[in-house]
Amino acid sequence: MKKHSDFEKIGLRLNPFGVKPEMGSENLTWAGLKKVKGNFDSLIGNCLKAMETKVVLHMSRWGGGKTHTSFYYSNPKNLPSIGIDYPTPLNLFVVTPQEGEKASDEFYKKIIEGIRITYISESINTMRSNSENDRSSLGEIQNYCKSEDIGRILWLLGDPNPEIAYDASELIFLPKPTASLKKALKVRRGIESTSDKFVVISTLFKILSIYDGEKKLDTQRRIFLWLDEIESLIYYSTRYYKPFTQALRELIDMTPNQLTFFLNFSFAERDTISTLEFIIGKALSDRINEKIISEELDISGAIEYVGDLLKFFRASDFKETNEFYPFNKEALKIMFDNLENKLKEPLMPRIINKWCEKIITRAFEKSYFSLGKEIDENFMNQVSFRDEAMEDI
Repeated sequence: MKKHSDFEKIGLRLNPFGVKPEMGSENLTWAGLKKVKGNFDSLIGNCLKAMETKVVLHMSRWGGGKTHTSFYYSNPKNLPSIGIDYPTPLNLFVVTPQEGEKASDEFYKKIIEGIRITYISESINTMRSNSENDRSSLGEIQNYCKSEDIGRILWLLGDPNPEIAYDASELIFLPKPTASLKKALKVRRGIESTSDKFVVISTLFKILSIYDGEKKLDTQRRIFLWLDEIESLIYYSTRYYKPFTQALRELIDMTPNQLTFFLNFSFAERDTISTLEFIIGKALSDRINEKIISEELDISGAIEYVGDLLKFFRASDFKETNEFYPFNKEALKIMFDNLENKLKEPLMPRIINKWCEKIITRAFEKSYFSLGKEIDENFMNQVSFRDEAMEDI
């Protein structure tokens, strides 16, 4: 027998205020923040119509919904209507590595594993099948990466012989292959340096913009690469910071078409915006084509955000006439006023989610809803609004 959650008892399918979004979840929706959504719809629509590479900076204070935005637009159902048919973009999401020493290697591995070796092999096999001959497809890949050996390794990933394809796949993560493996595959070296790894990524983007697994695309598709938490770069020592940011810059330069590179950047205070160039480097910041800033919400915007979430997660048999139930609107106003003026918290989605969940949980603990009540002004005025558990409600 199905166990009912507390949230089902108050007319909700699930908890609308979970802090961490999940990519691919059917319960991922867009709430409030209409201006930000409009900006993204317009920008992504323009990218889908264009050929040239775009670098987009998405900025907000901590908890502003940047990761959520990445996951939302990674779902093809949420892409804007642009009036023309286009292939579904290939979406890749990477969190900026926390350790500078391993940053380039970790970024490379996450990209390869995000695409999947099997899918890469299928796509290159399709490329080879659609070419006039092996020499033609090999030459095309070698031309993409400007390296005979790296090009051959990638070309062999699509070999019809699965043993050869597997041996080639080993070289994707093996910087110093054995002499016998090099001889068997007729390559002189492996994928050794940071530069080599980013050449591989760029080359794969070029191939995968044309080939989708087992078919050649009629129209080239876009690659959406979302790099989250780029503010982590500030913790890298110069020894590791420069090679990684230079590699990102080279990836952009080596991939002039069909790439949209989203950089998600969180700042703690407004004046941190001025330090952006210092954090990501002038060479990288100079390549940014578009900026979208998710400003903190005002009280009316925060109420709209909560209302949209409740509406999406509302159970189909919900009978209440109050659209904000289990809150009433005045209670929400009191909460957001206290967050802004007492706690000095910015009204960002993560903060709003945290406090809504906290207060609903406390109401359940006090059996408040079983008495037929909603969270009203009287309840909210008992909240201490401290950054601690609310023992005194």
